[in-house]
Amino acid sequence: MIARIENGAIVERRDISIDDVPEHKRASWLPVEGDEPTFDTDLQTIDGPSYAIDGNVVRRTWTVTNRVFTEADYAAAIQSHVDATAQAKGYADGVALAGYSTSTIPAWSAEAQAFIAWRDAVWIYAYTELAKVQAGQREAPTIAGIIGELPSIVWP
Repeated sequence: MIARIENGAIVERRDISIDDVPEHKRASWLPVEGDEPTFDTDLQTIDGPSYAIDGNVVRRTWTVTNRVFTEADYAAAIQSHVDATAQAKGYADGVALAGYSTSTIPAWSAEAQAFIAWRDAVWIYAYTELAKVQAGQREAPTIAGIIGELPSIVWP
């Protein structure tokens, strides 16, 4: 990649080599250096690139920042985990499984009751940890981190 410079400012960028510019026009062009950094899309966001003239090159840079998860991000991930747990037992989702709590089939009723108790424990844990984050008593976990901290279900 190259950039054309006029009056000390970048006015154009092209995805070609300096060798592709005619010799008599090369004085207005500088090579662009800098590769996009690797980053974890689950944990970080990236802004850029930005370009700055640095001597005989144009530097291309990006800013990688740690992602700030919202309460809605955590709630959606936890609900997805709850539903996936129900689906692993063959139910459509957590609501469907909980609906079997009064089933006349003892095995289904027992599964639903175990699930409901577990689901409640999951949400109590999640809200307790959120309160700790909001009070500054712990760092905000990643989505994978909070899912890994949740209680495990014990099926009948």
